[in-house]
Formats: sequence, C-alpha cells, structure tokens
Amino acid sequence: MTWAEAAARPLCLLSGDMQNRRILDAIAGRAGVRLAPKIATNSFLGVLAHLRRGPWCAILPHTFGMVFAGVTDLRLMPLTEPGHAQEIGLVLADRMPQSPMVRALQDCALRAATERVFSAMRAG
Repeated sequence: MTWAEAAARPLCLLSGDMQNRRILDAIAGRAGVRLAPKIATNSFLGVLAHLRRGPWCAILPHTFGMVFAGVTDLRLMPLTEPGHAQEIGLVLADRMPQSPMVRALQDCALRAATERVFSAMRAG
C-alpha cells in the first residue's frame, strides 16, 4: 500500500504532539500527502482499541506485528513509496547497580545489534 492510499483511509493515529506522529507526518510529506486522521489519541493503546472496535486504519511501527499475532480481524500491510527505516538509540543512567529491568533491556539491545551485524555479513 502506498502512503497516498493509506492517507485516503479512515485513519486513527497518535495526536500531533507525539513524536511518532511527527515522524509519520514527515514521511507522508515526502510522499506528497497529508495525514488527516478521523481520530487522534495520545497512546498506542488508544489506537489499538479503536482498531478493534471500528472501521479504522492506523499507521504503526512494524514491530506491532507481534502485538497483532493471532488477531484474525486485523491485517498488516507494509507501506511503500517512500520506504522508511529509522535508527533508535538507548540511553541509560550511569548507575550501579542497574535494575534487573534495565539490564534485561540493555542485553536485548546488544543481542539485536549483534544479530543485525551478523545478518549483514551473511547477506554481503
């Protein structure tokens, strides 16, 4: 689905003051379209609730595919033209000892980075 096709759907998106929404607006702008959601909310939980209860569409990070696993009445579609990938960073307070949750998050991020490097090496 193109960004223009997505913009023509009845959208439920995060509100304009949310960083994710600002990112979506910028990508849509590069595609030459404007996002005009019928519903705006300040949480992904709100977006998800609307998706399950009405005729709404949303533009979400691809990782939400895990959230929707097994939900038969929702369909995930990749957006094209323009494609988009975004790097994210992890900032942690320099404290010792770290909480178990912070340590688990850091370990997960390090594993993901390592897997990405090895995947690129296999592909190259």
